[in-house]
Amino acid sequence: MNKARAGLNSKGATSSRDDASTNNDEYPWIRRIRLDNFMCHNKLTVEFHKYINIINGQNGTGKSAVLTALAIALGCRPKLTGRCDALKDLIGPYADRSIVE
Repeated sequence: MNKARAGLNSKGATSSRDDASTNNDEYPWIRRIRLDNFMCHNKLTVEFHKYINIINGQNGTGKSAVLTALAIALGCRPKLTGRCDALKDLIGPYADRSIVE
């Protein structure tokens, strides 16, 4: 049995849809990011949850590096991240290449 669902959109109008059409893959979301030799991270994989994610830690532990990696992976130009002028500047120390996937 399908139940109709109603909700408000950004303009305040109501919309409805069947429960059958709602599932975990209805809206795209980032499930994980893997960093190799990216900024201060030698190897790091972060698994994200669908609704909310909190990245916390002490100063200098690489929280902003994870956000920079997300921005780069989504197509942001390096200079717009405010962290560097070119992609080569994001390669970690002692490495000649970096992977963000």
